[in-house]
Amino acid sequence: MDAWLGSHFFNPAFVAGGMALLAAPVIIHLINRMRYRTVRFAAMEFLLQSEQRNRRRLLLEQLLLLLLRILIVLGIVMLIARLILDPGQLSLFRGTKSHHVVLLDDSLSMRERRGETTAFAEALKIINELASEGAQRPDTQRFSLLLLSRPDQPFFSERDVNEALVAELATKLDPQTFHCTHRELSLLEGLQAAGRFLAQEQATVQHLHVVSDFRERDWKDQKALSTAVGEITAKDVTVNLVKTVGESQNNLSVTDLTGAVQVAAAGVPLRLKVKLRNQGDQLVRDVRAAVFDDGVKIPINIVFDKIEPRSEVEHEFDVRLASASRHRLRVSLDPDVLPEDNARYLAVDVSESLPVLIVDGSPTGEGAAYIADALASDPTSTGISTTIENPDGLRRRPLENFRAIYLVNVPELAADAADLLDRYVTAGGGLVWFTGDSVRTAYYNSELYREGEGLFPVRLGTSPRDLAADLTTSEPDLAVAEHPIFQVLTGDDNPFLQSVGIKKFFPVADDWVRDDVQRKDHVTTLARLRTGEPVIFEQQRGRGKVVACLTTAQPDWNDWAVNPSYVVFQLDLLKYVAKSDRGLGQQAVGEPIQIKLDPAKYLEAVEILAPLADGQSTIRLQAAPEESKVTRSGGGVQLSAVFRDTDEPGIYTVRLLNQSQVSEDRLMTFNVSPREGDLTLATTANLRKRLGDNPAVQIQEPGRLDWVQGEEAGSEIRRGLLWLLLVLLIAEQLMAYRLSFHPPLASATA
Repeated sequence: MDAWLGSHFFNPAFVAGGMALLAAPVIIHLINRMRYRTVRFAAMEFLLQSEQRNRRRLLLEQLLLLLLRILIVLGIVMLIARLILDPGQLSLFRGTKSHHVVLLDDSLSMRERRGETTAFAEALKIINELASEGAQRPDTQRFSLLLLSRPDQPFFSERDVNEALVAELATKLDPQTFHCTHRELSLLEGLQAAGRFLAQEQATVQHLHVVSDFRERDWKDQKALSTAVGEITAKDVTVNLVKTVGESQNNLSVTDLTGAVQVAAAGVPLRLKVKLRNQGDQLVRDVRAAVFDDGVKIPINIVFDKIEPRSEVEHEFDVRLASASRHRLRVSLDPDVLPEDNARYLAVDVSESLPVLIVDGSPTGEGAAYIADALASDPTSTGISTTIENPDGLRRRPLENFRAIYLVNVPELAADAADLLDRYVTAGGGLVWFTGDSVRTAYYNSELYREGEGLFPVRLGTSPRDLAADLTTSEPDLAVAEHPIFQVLTGDDNPFLQSVGIKKFFPVADDWVRDDVQRKDHVTTLARLRTGEPVIFEQQRGRGKVVACLTTAQPDWNDWAVNPSYVVFQLDLLKYVAKSDRGLGQQAVGEPIQIKLDPAKYLEAVEILAPLADGQSTIRLQAAPEESKVTRSGGGVQLSAVFRDTDEPGIYTVRLLNQSQVSEDRLMTFNVSPREGDLTLATTANLRKRLGDNPAVQIQEPGRLDWVQGEEAGSEIRRGLLWLLLVLLIAEQLMAYRLSFHPPLASATA
């Protein structure tokens, strides 16, 4: 009952006492009926008979007069208690005890510029207005603030609303110092957390105010959102959706910046790809992007003549990074309504050269020579340096120094060499196999394939097989799948791959399932012969990649090594499999940096160099041991540290100290989510449709604050009550005059 009164009256405390006053007219009426003692005498019999005829009419008139007087008292009570017929327009801060919980959207899109303000600044203005209105009725309201970025950790929790809170909010929620995040956040998770927070208390009237820009993309999972809102309102909580943005604006976003950074070498052109998306509904023309290296603009022109609405375009360009060091690249556009998504970052660790180890098991070493010529015939152009070894060389060289390892026509490997190679691949190294006459299939199947658990991705047949010539077909001998290592070689403009001739190959075992989907072993077929036999495979092993080709690297079983496509294939193959474990990770802003250290190599001290809008900050961490984590080398424990403050986009540096007190830097790139750049709004009509006909849900348009004060609804009902009360008073006086006794006035001559 208290909740119902609180939702229909400004001053519900007056209602109970006012209802008691309704008995006053009835009591007075009854007293008047009992005022005189009835004395019957003969002279009154005639008058009583006359009264009996008018008794029913008089009774009805007296009851009508009583009803008018009751209505007058009721009208006065309603006027004092300030009745509101539409609770949705009632002032939120009224006499009853209420708890106002605000769920504030602080995702990246709330940074949208709108003239001199932002969507987030408008949200803070609304929250301050809520608190100011509640402070006019001290000791009746409580206030809580949840941020969508961490809804389970209230920013303010159940604070009494008074002038002190208003002053504190004005200080802490100042748009100049209190900023929203750069993250993509889940409105569903925020609503669920708010529901849990509200469920902790049910003794007061509860209101949930969701202050957000309400983008259309946030409502893709509309069923889950409507369910979450319904669960909240089912607990007698009113939900108030407060919009901070009135109309959608066009926006351009840099959505991606990628390249084969794992093979970046000093002075060698590095091919990068940048993607832009037009997030609006209007065509844009002459879009220019700038490229920066360590904050210095590079003289590269990237121009997009036009970008269609709701479409994405890409552009490839080359950068030549002269020094062998870590470079911080950035591609950016001119600022627009959301400048934060106009830039994309990429960290590049440039080496003097890219060392590749080629292990050839044949007596002549011809296959290794062909691969080396393809990769490093001109090291100044490719940046690749090759080392050719026999199988025993795997045990003599530190494998972690090589970007990739090629095994060409290797008969078999020593047990310790195979173990070293397995660790290398699992840690992120790239491994490429080429077969030949020296391959011993029994060893490959038992020790390298190991029923799908080893370094070789397939089980081989017992012996090589010839590919018979077929003059009746025009199909090429080699049919490749869509894959990065063949991307340049496919299409009508590149017919070289179609002219490759295959004469001999190693077939897979007869009982080995050819269909990748049916096999379910995470081995992918990249190329097949015209007979349908698979011939090139890929397998992910740990953090590394393995590619196996079941024909030779030299022109013994094919003529590929003398085909113009061979050099391009080998270079793209190296780019794909090359080791990428030098700490150049890419993550979304807000994700933590997980640091794992081997205490045999590193000290506990860790420094994080984090980017700021106007510079850089240094944070020092202390890695702690994890007793349950065993290092890859087998002994001891791991050291672990976590850095969570990664909201600012840019490139972070993780600085470690090895046991020789020499610092080592690892770069981590953090970019904003491209989805946040889609500023399309969910209209009020669509929101209402998705949420259903729920009277406990109100949707407030941006720029209006009358729902906070409730003045419009209150003044309208008060004016109506005043007019109604005037009519009741006049009617009561007329009826009272009619029912009262009025003796005729004595004549002037009497």
